[in-house]
Amino acid sequence: MSSVPKTKMTVEERCALMQKLDKETEEFMEEASRRSKLKKENNNVDADGDDDDDIDDILNTHPAFMRPDKELTQEEIDANPLLKGLQMIKYDDDEDTPYDRALAHKEDGNHFFKKKNFKKARLAYTAGLKQWCQNTDLLTILHTNRAAANFHLQNYRSSYLDAQAAVELDRTRIKGLTRCAQCCDALNKYEAAMEWSKIILSLDEDNEFARKCLADNIRKEKEQERNERKKKMEKKKLDDKMRVLKEAIASRNVTLDTAILKKKDEGDDKEVVKDEIKKFMKQLESPTGKQVYLENGNLFWPVLFMYPQYKTSDFIEAFEENTCVGDHLKCMFADKAYWDEEYEFRCGNFAVFAENYKEEKLYEIPMDVSLKKLLSSPKLIVRTGTPGFYILAKSSIHYTEFVGKYAKIHKLSFTR
Repeated sequence: MSSVPKTKMTVEERCALMQKLDKETEEFMEEASRRSKLKKENNNVDADGDDDDDIDDILNTHPAFMRPDKELTQEEIDANPLLKGLQMIKYDDDEDTPYDRALAHKEDGNHFFKKKNFKKARLAYTAGLKQWCQNTDLLTILHTNRAAANFHLQNYRSSYLDAQAAVELDRTRIKGLTRCAQCCDALNKYEAAMEWSKIILSLDEDNEFARKCLADNIRKEKEQERNERKKKMEKKKLDDKMRVLKEAIASRNVTLDTAILKKKDEGDDKEVVKDEIKKFMKQLESPTGKQVYLENGNLFWPVLFMYPQYKTSDFIEAFEENTCVGDHLKCMFADKAYWDEEYEFRCGNFAVFAENYKEEKLYEIPMDVSLKKLLSSPKLIVRTGTPGFYILAKSSIHYTEFVGKYAKIHKLSFTR
């Protein structure tokens, strides 16, 4: 009920409205009494066939009999002439000063606040501030109360701004100072929360809230500093580990895919990563979540075996670099694979290939060469940190179809 209608009522109209309300109240009481008597005579049903619910509906819409806890929308007020008139009497008196109107809105705000309807309370306090009242005490209360409503709505920044405004109007008002400290605490502004707490204690050295807030934020600030130091140490440790890994991969002449570095991430201001360690880590990012690692001087790679004939694959999480593709295939296909319908995937019948996507060429992979040596070839590009190989059965018709997509099969060359 905080909105102020544009249409103004004259003194005569106000008097007429009050007289009408008195008259309708008397008529309503007389009618209610009549219906009560008839209801008893007609087995709890009145002469018009209405039951108790009809009377409740009338009571709930008549200003004189509305429940005190009923909250009305502006639409409901506009639809009821009596309610609209009462609103105009309260807020649209020509003799009312800005102070009177601001005070009325403040009372409305307090009403909603007690009912924990903080949104409506905030609107009422805002309406009060818009009256341009020059009373410092009332303005201080309005800002303080709106800060409280915003705080309960978890609008901590807005609450802080109102609390600051209240403090500027009255620097000795503990409520405003307390709200400033509470907001800073909620926003994890530890230093600011401590400063506000000290101001409160300078005015009231026994203030329990300020003492607790100060102690809590000293503790939180120390915890934050400790966590930041720990985070920096962990980052340095990871960077050192990645630097050693980077050197190990570089010393083996492994070719990592650089295309990923040219892609612009959605959340990083569309900039290519410049830090060398971050670049390296980005090149090793894999959808599988697995990453190459160094252990006892040897690299262990995540490797993908793909079987295009059956549109399936195998993923090896840690392929030791000194082992060969053939070693793994021999173990994996010691028994018939459940998906191998023709039993074509067996030792002696394997053909292994790798694709160079930049050249669009297919390279044959010798199965008796270690992964370390294979990856030293500049023709093998490791994408998403995971070497990938196509496994086919030589005797299958799918072998001919697969290699037929390429102009020719190329041989790998290795660095010395």
